[in-house]
Amino acid sequence: MNLRLGPAAPSVASPEAEALRRFRTYASSALVRDTAVPPALDGLRVNQRRTEALILAWLEAAAESAGTDNTLLRDSLTPLVSQFRIHLRGTSSGRKTRGTPRAKRRMVVAAIDRLAEAFLAVDTDTGTIEDANPAAGALLGLNQDELLGVDAMSFVPAPMQAALWCELDAVCEGVETHSFATTLYDSKGTYLEMSASTTRFATRDKVLALILLRPRISADCLPRSEIDSSEIDANGAASEAGPQDPAGPQLTSSPDTPLEATAHDVTTTSQRNPSTNPFSCPGVSLKYLHTMVRVSNLDESLAFYVGALGLVEVNRVDVEAGRFTLCFLAAPGDESAQIELTYNWDAEAYTGGRNFGHVAYQVDDIYQTCQRLQDAGVTINRPPRDGHMAFVRSPEGISVELLQKSGSLPVQEPWQSMENVGEW
Repeated sequence: MNLRLGPAAPSVASPEAEALRRFRTYASSALVRDTAVPPALDGLRVNQRRTEALILAWLEAAAESAGTDNTLLRDSLTPLVSQFRIHLRGTSSGRKTRGTPRAKRRMVVAAIDRLAEAFLAVDTDTGTIEDANPAAGALLGLNQDELLGVDAMSFVPAPMQAALWCELDAVCEGVETHSFATTLYDSKGTYLEMSASTTRFATRDKVLALILLRPRISADCLPRSEIDSSEIDANGAASEAGPQDPAGPQLTSSPDTPLEATAHDVTTTSQRNPSTNPFSCPGVSLKYLHTMVRVSNLDESLAFYVGALGLVEVNRVDVEAGRFTLCFLAAPGDESAQIELTYNWDAEAYTGGRNFGHVAYQVDDIYQTCQRLQDAGVTINRPPRDGHMAFVRSPEGISVELLQKSGSLPVQEPWQSMENVGEW
């Protein structure tokens, strides 16, 4: 279960772990007697959300171990989990903190008010904002005092809330300092890309996560009015090289495809000057975040995207209630555009469609990349005969285009003589 919950997994001596042990006793007794006796929960002070997450993780692990009997096991235990939840609601939700308090609150109040970064003190049990500084109020569009007592999750988009709860749970379980990326929105609904760091702070009756927030600023996050139109490339991102070659768009061709202009090489007049595009929306600022693809086997997909293609996993979110996992992957050193793998725990078959084309990555050496993929057992559907372009497919049939950085490499064998395989 530690693999499922990660650093958010409760320690063996935690009240939540004790609640799991009592649930197992309760469930075993109910199944043997064919009747459920109210569980003994006297003296337990647990966080109900964390306890339920732990029990559900245990249930999933037990179901996997049951093999072909997993459906029978789930059907037998699920009603007992629901009854146990009802009994849990009668217990206190307060958590006794372990260890000596780190400091008194009055020793840090003056210091946090002077911080330039936004600061929030969040109760790891309830998610309530216990303290904030003026910078946090300015960031979120409220007065400092208006933040106190507010649910911190009200500033977090729903898809990101599970990840933030995992961060709070990790702090509660003793992770002292941790950094991560998150997305918030302010009181006006404006999305804010943030870098966050958390520090554990124990008082006598609760554990707080002290969160420092810093905006993640890059050129492609700025409003379009702040970026010179001559420095915007075909993909809408700020170009370090400045204006394109006045010679015009570059055309590419290969022996087996017609001459065509690719979106990677072309910069049109309307793209360079949005005001001349009849379909433009003046004043709108957008940032591309990720492409989501569904996968039926997460391990096989990670073996392809990470093990063979070379992407890195930058974030993972397991959502027990929805029974799915999200894995966010990015090219090494470039998290600005990501692939999100959505894995639904319940079996589901997926079919492709012609309306979706492909995802594309630029590589330093297309021959080395294709060789690495081939050595990992991946079929090169469109070999790089021209030293510039190749296609492969993921285990789910998602086409991945590989493009050589800075033009084309000299043609060479065995790639020049290789035939196409299948479709892409």
